[in-house]
Amino acid sequence: MRDLNKIEVLGTVSQPVRTNKTGSGLSIANIPIATVVKNRTSGKDFTTYHTIVCFAELADMASSFSEGDRVFATGSIQNDSYEKDGQRVRVTKIKASHLAKVLSEALDQPQESPSNGKGDTANFPHGEISTTASFPFHDAERQVTWAAPTKDDNGCSPVVEKSGVFMTCRWEDPGNPLLGGIVYGMKDGEENWNELGKIPSTVNIPF
Repeated sequence: MRDLNKIEVLGTVSQPVRTNKTGSGLSIANIPIATVVKNRTSGKDFTTYHTIVCFAELADMASSFSEGDRVFATGSIQNDSYEKDGQRVRVTKIKASHLAKVLSEALDQPQESPSNGKGDTANFPHGEISTTASFPFHDAERQVTWAAPTKDDNGCSPVVEKSGVFMTCRWEDPGNPLLGGIVYGMKDGEENWNELGKIPSTVNIPF
């Protein structure tokens, strides 16, 4: 039997979300979450605090979360440690693979979340911890969605227009957007494509 490291958390953002970027431009977010469970014997509420860490597209999404927001996350438990005042401090975090903000009036039943008709849970960006992904691919930084390249596109997604700029992305691997790529753009009247930035690889993400 295979081992399994999976956890689901539905709770409330208890403190401001902490965001950062690596030197390569990869977004990282730490989301403090509080879950409250009522003790059946005493009737008192028991609060547990968690830290959810996420990367890339999910981190960009998490940057919009505020204290009091209801959030549902799935992921795996990860142990980490760091040095403080000469002592080794050990922490446990949840590394998110799926993330969604839950409307306050919605039922707190994540297993009944609405489907997009394709078997996936709606509003759940995928997979900064996966090694492969498929198109269409949402580019959170530029707020555009890239379609899959065709054989004649030389590894580039079809051109999209955003705020008067025509853009395309040349992928490192046209079959796997998680390996990242280079985004090029030009304005109407220009003759040459200019490099606008990169979509970083999220295949080998450090915890």
